[in-house]
Amino acid sequence: QHTTPAPEGDFSEFRIGLDHVSFDVAERGDLEKWASQLDELGIEHGEIKDASYGSGLSFRDPDGIALELFCPPAA
Repeated sequence: QHTTPAPEGDFSEFRIGLDHVSFDVAERGDLEKWASQLDELGIEHGEIKDASYGSGLSFRDPDGIALELFCPPAA
């Protein structure tokens, strides 16, 4: 449960419903290629984050919805 009230109007992570959309990529190298592509397009993004369950690259679409590219850990 969110403790911060949702603002009226545009998308907000604090409103019940969609939080983010994630798309699968095959391997971590694909995340690096996507980061370069986003840089070329002038799209702000976070750093690639590595965790025990996989790696992800986050950014936002023009409406502010959080998007993520994710790959599972190497086998």
